[in-house]
Amino acid sequence: MKKHLLTLTCLCYLLFSPKISFSQTTQDGLMMAKKELCLVLNYDKESWNKYWEGDRLRDNPNIGTFTSRSASFMAAYGINEKINVFAVLPYIENEASAGTMTGLKGVQDLSIAAKYKFYTYKKLRFYGVIGASVPVTDYVPDFLPFSIGLHSKTASARLIIHQLLPHGFHITAQGGYIARSKTNVDRTNYYTGNEIEYSHEMAVPDQVSTSLRVGINKKAVLAEAFIDNIRATTGTDIRRYDMPLPANKMDWTRVGLFVTWHTPIKHFSVNGHFSHVVAGRNVGKVEASYGAQLQYIVDFKKKK
Repeated sequence: MKKHLLTLTCLCYLLFSPKISFSQTTQDGLMMAKKELCLVLNYDKESWNKYWEGDRLRDNPNIGTFTSRSASFMAAYGINEKINVFAVLPYIENEASAGTMTGLKGVQDLSIAAKYKFYTYKKLRFYGVIGASVPVTDYVPDFLPFSIGLHSKTASARLIIHQLLPHGFHITAQGGYIARSKTNVDRTNYYTGNEIEYSHEMAVPDQVSTSLRVGINKKAVLAEAFIDNIRATTGTDIRRYDMPLPANKMDWTRVGLFVTWHTPIKHFSVNGHFSHVVAGRNVGKVEASYGAQLQYIVDFKKKK
């Protein structure tokens, strides 16, 4: 196994908990070797006490400080040198420090993806990624920000460009589109801010995802700084002093850093990551999101 093969980070696109949603390797320029299986345990925690109501930043004494915690199991496998497949399943707990509303918790959505390295020119690499997710439990989507997800099926496609630079540095740019199905809500009608909809189905906006990453890979350490951006293609703003809806337009920009240490124990790595939301619309202003994960590689190649 090459020591720079894999760095995974749990992700889930949650309203008011704008985390990155799927494993980090679906957004980077690294590939696992053939017949290698990476097993990952991930923990994340983030909190906010202000949120954007449309473009207006405000607080809410009925929520206080909102905290989201997630634990995820992830797996990634190298089918060959050009194709990797991934799966992740998160368990999420959401709660608030004030008010009378009870937080929610449970298993969220199963996400799968495949990554294909389709072109290489010298130190420039091109990758394509396709993915999908589906809810695996009957959680409530229309109780935001406490809902653990939007209970919406997704399909996504992404292009990644990865450039190797001198002295172990690299730069990675990616852009993708996330299509989302409607979600079912426990009401016969609802007001979006523009009109009354007489239906138990609510449209969840599609999203455009972009990111830029700059990193260095040296011996036992891989470090990378990133800026991620999500823009909803449609949607409405949260009405003044009202609860959010799955149909709201959710935008955010997040900056952060993650570091992976490949320990002296063969095939075992430890990762730590931190991020901060610098801009948004209808999402929480996350001041600090941090997490850690344990990674272990199982090599199925026959020993010579």
